Amino acid sequence: MLSIFRQTNALLLVTLVAVLAVAGCNSNGTGVSPTRDYGLAGVVIEDANGDSAVVAVNLTVDGETFVHGTVKFSGETLPFDTVFDGLDSVYASRSLKGEFAGLSSALVERDGNRLIDSMTVVAVDSFAISSRTPAQDTLTPPWTVSLEWSGSANAETYVLASVKAAEAYTGTGYCEYVLNLANAGTFPPDAFLLPGAGEPDTGLYYLYVYAINGSPDSVLSHELLPVPLPSQEDPNVSDRNITGRFGTVMVALRDSIRVAVIQ
Repeated sequence: MLSIFRQTNALLLVTLVAVLAVAGCNSNGTGVSPTRDYGLAGVVIEDANGDSAVVAVNLTVDGETFVHGTVKFSGETLPFDTVFDGLDSVYASRSLKGEFAGLSSALVERDGNRLIDSMTVVAVDSFAISSRTPAQDTLTPPWTVSLEWSGSANAETYVLASVKAAEAYTGTGYCEYVLNLANAGTFPPDAFLLPGAGEPDTGLYYLYVYAINGSPDSVLSHELLPVPLPSQEDPNVSDRNITGRFGTVMVALRDSIRVAVIQ
């Protein structure tokens, strides 16, 4: 290379140096301009009580929804939809129930032909509620219910959720994280009593357990889960080109109990 440069004239040398300098200032490992700030919020939800799995992603650039990007999950390009199951402006799709359970999938985001980021998502696996205390189908004082369940592979935490049967998937209900990755938990009386009254809110309740890993986006999952998550976990995506959160949720087949006042 040195001998070639020696045979060129001064003008050509200056031109080549300028071209190389420009190329060097506008490139990085993924080909994405370092001046663009990308954000990711997403979730994969497998719900044994439904008929499909849902993948939903919100992609932003410089704080605004990025409508011209490309998002792929498990090799499938997620269509951009202005309205998807109550969600605004997301890349989302439905797949066969159980398609992602316990498996590793690639999540890839692109800006045109430039790679923004690629990561491997390991989904939580299917599991089941194994017992309920009390065993009878009617709940009476002291208004507590305990559940046990089989473990879910890849789970990092579990959630207990209860809701009036007619209000499931409407953004209401009781929900709490289970401590220490235990395979058992207890609903307190607050899950079945009228707020501030100490009186039972009678009726049929559905009881759920979620297995979770990563940091599922609570805004997206709010519209897709039987009961919204208790809170948003910390961001878990941090790369040179993109930051944000992503996680997976598995909802076990529900149990149920009727809250009643026995005269």
